[in-house]
Amino acid sequence: MDVVDKQTRSRMMANIKGKNTRPEMTIRSLLHRQGFRFRLHDKSLPGKPDLVLRKYKAVILFIAVTRVDTKTVNWPAPQSKTQSSG
Repeated sequence: MDVVDKQTRSRMMANIKGKNTRPEMTIRSLLHRQGFRFRLHDKSLPGKPDLVLRKYKAVILFIAVTRVDTKTVNWPAPQSKTQSSG
């Protein structure tokens, strides 16, 4: 069950960027400085990869990872942290 109504969730999801994120821009800049040339968001390939290095027949996909503030979420401690070292 969602904690917000449908319109609010839609507005929130619409604000999430899918292209030109900070990690993507950083890697693009590093690759370009090292002499790699690439295409962006190639629609002719399945999944529209973020970077396509045609010369090397390679693609790069950036997968978003959401960070969770562990101070507000009560996650159980790993077993190694709960056992005393005898």
